[in-house]
Amino acid sequence: GSLLISAMVSLKHQGAAFAAHNALQLIALACNSYEALLCFPEQWAKRILHEITSRETVRDSTLRRSTGFALGLLSLMRTQPSLSASSGGLSQDILAEIIRFSLPSATIMKENLQKWTASGESCKDTFVFSAFSSTGRSSSSLFVSDDSYEIRTRVHALNILRLAILDAPLAPVVNKIVGDAFISAIIGYSDASWRVRSSATMVFAAAMLRVVDANKNA
Repeated sequence: GSLLISAMVSLKHQGAAFAAHNALQLIALACNSYEALLCFPEQWAKRILHEITSRETVRDSTLRRSTGFALGLLSLMRTQPSLSASSGGLSQDILAEIIRFSLPSATIMKENLQKWTASGESCKDTFVFSAFSSTGRSSSSLFVSDDSYEIRTRVHALNILRLAILDAPLAPVVNKIVGDAFISAIIGYSDASWRVRSSATMVFAAAMLRVVDANKNA
């Protein structure tokens, strides 16, 4: 699994990355049949998230639109037995993290929330991202701290979110957070970085396809 993830995030050939994606999906699916192996998909997901969030490891993707990172996470989310369940399991946890990293830093988000609500003190009660509802995070840790915020991380998260929205097998769990995706995209339109604005536009378009033409894209 780790070798395939390394291949997906470093290969420059898209066909090879998709081959590694299919292989990782088969391995992750096999892990569901053995209790001793159930922990590996979560470990692999944490590794990919670390690759795009740690300042020591985050880098531009070798493939356009963060395809390698996205394929790795799609491989793991597709194989979760709880995809159709109300909880969403690992898939929902991964998407919650992706939504979190697709947003601006905590200070900017606090300013936005104060604009959207009558009182800054009540914003956490009147405006809640659905992706965060089952994560157990405290209100102070919902958003990325100013010190940890990286533009490249946010761009990767937006690109991954776009591919997750367009992925038909993930529709049951993605449909629950598509509203969050709209919010993330709209917030991204006002960002100073062109890369963020471009990726946000792609997320908005994907979310519109999922909501308006869901039967065709599911």
